[in-house]
Amino acid sequence: MGSTRVRTAGFTLVELLVVIAIIGVLVALLLPAVQSAREAARRMQCSNNLKQLGLAMHNYHDTYGVFPISTYGGYGDPDGMGGYTQTSKCWGILSRMLPFMEQQTLYDACNPSVNSMVASGRLNTVVKGFLCPSDPVASTGLNVDNNTYITGSTQVGVTNYRGMMGNDWNWGAYTNNTVVTPGWLSWGTADSFMDNNGLFFAFVNKKPKTMANVLDGTSNTLAIGEKAVNRNFAGATGGLVCTSWMHTACTEASGALPINLTKFNTPVAAVTWDFQLDFNSLHPGGAQFCRADGSVSFVSRTIPLTTYRALASIDGGEAISNAP
Repeated sequence: MGSTRVRTAGFTLVELLVVIAIIGVLVALLLPAVQSAREAARRMQCSNNLKQLGLAMHNYHDTYGVFPISTYGGYGDPDGMGGYTQTSKCWGILSRMLPFMEQQTLYDACNPSVNSMVASGRLNTVVKGFLCPSDPVASTGLNVDNNTYITGSTQVGVTNYRGMMGNDWNWGAYTNNTVVTPGWLSWGTADSFMDNNGLFFAFVNKKPKTMANVLDGTSNTLAIGEKAVNRNFAGATGGLVCTSWMHTACTEASGALPINLTKFNTPVAAVTWDFQLDFNSLHPGGAQFCRADGSVSFVSRTIPLTTYRALASIDGGEAISNAP
């Protein structure tokens, strides 16, 4: 009786290599689509964060009759803020909106009317609603600040969102308009950080803004925008980098500067005011903004600077055409 040889089914080496090559091609084709989908989801979450900030901003206005205020103790401010570092009461606009973002407990612990920022014991508290998921810093929500405003290499909860100061600007290549010393300022001369034509600036508590002040129309006025955290600035000189969601100096930026002026991954030797106070994001092509009417839109980095500056002011009377 003869033996029957059974051939075991299987793949040859060539066949396996062909299959692996095909899978590699498919993965290479699919990866950009997956990355794009993930970025779309992150951008949607960021947009939702801005919508929540817009809602909080309006609820604050409904409650107090003004938009959220910021306070600042620099320039020898006589109002008893206690200077301008974390030992002062330089509470920014985001801290004022906490009760309207389901963060009443945190706001009570901060108690801005009584406590300095450091005395609140919450400098390193992370608020997820202040973080854009496209920014790597959002994985922890923490950064070590060591600058003019947050001294001593202090760990802080960061923010990716800042209030719009306006389009007045006093420094460098993008100087725009001249800030006239306001009547309430009893020392020195003003600059665009102290006084400006947007909804929010350092001393906005002295000139609180209301809906009636937004003469350009709330849909034509940018209120809050994105600011990516650049860790490459951490070791730079200049003392300007500030990322805390508490501090006034860290929670506002300027519409006088082009969007994405800051190159996120470029190390710098010194951080200028331009790098510190532009709006920028890690979303491709521009940044998202909440407008004074509470709506959120994406503004391209290629927007004409004149149009962008017009959107940054509340009462410039500029004609805005084809605005995003």
